[in-house]
Amino acid sequence: MRYKIIPVFIPHASCPNQCIFCNQREITSVSGYDYDSVKNTIAECVATFSDDNALREIAFYGGSFTAIESDVQEKFLSIAKGYIDSGDIESIRISTRPDSIDTETLDRLKRYGVKTIELGIQSMSDDVLDANDRGQTRADSVRASKLIKEHGFTLGHQIMPGLYKDTPEAMLQTADEGSELKPEVMRVYPCLVVKGTDLAKLYESGEYVPLTIDEAVDICKDIYKKAARAGVTIIRMGLHPERDFVESGIVAGPFHPSFKHLVISALFYDLIARLLGSLDLNGEDLVILVNKSDVSNATGIKKSNIVRIREKFSLKSVKVTADENIKEGSVTLSYDKVTLSAGILDVR
Repeated sequence: MRYKIIPVFIPHASCPNQCIFCNQREITSVSGYDYDSVKNTIAECVATFSDDNALREIAFYGGSFTAIESDVQEKFLSIAKGYIDSGDIESIRISTRPDSIDTETLDRLKRYGVKTIELGIQSMSDDVLDANDRGQTRADSVRASKLIKEHGFTLGHQIMPGLYKDTPEAMLQTADEGSELKPEVMRVYPCLVVKGTDLAKLYESGEYVPLTIDEAVDICKDIYKKAARAGVTIIRMGLHPERDFVESGIVAGPFHPSFKHLVISALFYDLIARLLGSLDLNGEDLVILVNKSDVSNATGIKKSNIVRIREKFSLKSVKVTADENIKEGSVTLSYDKVTLSAGILDVR
């Protein structure tokens, strides 16, 4: 299903505490509640929608929606529901904290047509959550996830590998235990150091060292595979902030404008290299067949995968070709009368 999303950013004034990594005002450039602005944003987006089969959705992002005062929630939701009632929008999505979910809140959201709730679980390690002043626990994430599923909502998880005091083991624990709660979707945001946060102070003092791009890609490859094997769809990897924020708001950390592309391309490289490692190579031409949607993933950014494969295995040439018969996430290698096939989830 294709989506057309109208993002409405709610400032983190609604959050009950200040996490050391967070500065939503810096990220969203939004502060205070402006109902007229919300109305105008939605109206302008709806006016641009073409008549196609995409699911049209209003998404309240940026803060902890259900931590806002209930009357403020209802004002925002009533604006959005008006578009559901008119048939211009099919659904509403919100993001919030696990400790701001209860039965009364879920009943309210259901009444206004909310279908998807994304939880910022960040980590399933209580030690990591505590070190980052998150103000929630692993148990909160488990309880909220189960309540959301029981009430018939689509469940989303947002996780943040590379937090202060995080470890590779804790990051993979988050992927494993989060996936066991059966969210339908997941967003993965490697931790960035944002200006004006306590994490920035820890970074400047040398007490916090963020993940490098390569480290973030490596850990996110494993997170992607764990989630996918559990039937969870990762709908985003990496932060996609405004250009001004990239230039002035990020102090350090593994930011890349095409981070998910880096991760998926790395998974394709691992798969191709493993398959080639099983062959007796003699420098011939290699043809890599993939689904049309995976051509850029198999090729790599700026043809990086092609270059690395050709050099590593001393091949005469490497060519990536689209083939509609190949499943997404899979490759078929054709080399010197030998054909090998596998998928990126097959690499352990």
